Amino acid sequence: MNIIDNDLLSMQEARIIAENSKEVQKVLKTFSQGQLDKVINNIEKKLKENLKQIAFELYEEIDFGVKEDKVTKLNLLLENVIEKLKDMKCVGVISQDNKISNIGVPVGVIVAFCSECNPISTLIYKILIAIKSGNSIIFNLQKNSKKTMIKTLDLIIEAAEEAGYPNGAISYLSRISLNGTKELLNHNGVDLILNTGIEEILPEIYKSGKTLVYGRTGNTPVFIEKTADIKKAILDIVISKTFDN
Repeated sequence: MNIIDNDLLSMQEARIIAENSKEVQKVLKTFSQGQLDKVINNIEKKLKENLKQIAFELYEEIDFGVKEDKVTKLNLLLENVIEKLKDMKCVGVISQDNKISNIGVPVGVIVAFCSECNPISTLIYKILIAIKSGNSIIFNLQKNSKKTMIKTLDLIIEAAEEAGYPNGAISYLSRISLNGTKELLNHNGVDLILNTGIEEILPEIYKSGKTLVYGRTGNTPVFIEKTADIKKAILDIVISKTFDN
């Protein structure tokens, strides 16, 4: 009888992935902004061809939201983020003023946690900003959307490597385990943690002492200005609040 200890395998995988990412980061430091932008362009192309299918598969897997709204959300996200990043400079000489040059350098290895309700949109966003700034990124998968996240990540990894991005610069912990996650967070090769909405892991992140960027989904207040079309404003608010349930 074969006995598989998922915790131990997850911890081992975390160490290997973190070590690989740390080594890959040495290569990424040599990438120009033009090389990084080429990778983003290829990922954009591949995602556009598959976004509808990804959105539908996510809907089936997590079993909540509105199928068509998920397509709209992913299309809007991709379009807006690509547009925002297009002319941005993140590595190399960013600007020059007289004798002073501002130089952008990568942070290093990033560990990413994605929102439970919007896992694919946060995944795509984090990959794009990591690549734009020349950083390697490791994803901690969500149980409720693991299948779709892996499929999306594999698609993006393939597109990135086709455009010259080094193998191992985008990776994920395939075995979900708290001990594996702890191992990843505490690895000395990890430099930054991006966490969107996964509150329960915050104590472990704080213990690791790593730099953390955290955000979560929440309702925002709405102010209707006196010159507004009241009926339209109310309809827009209701539609926005019910979007993707």
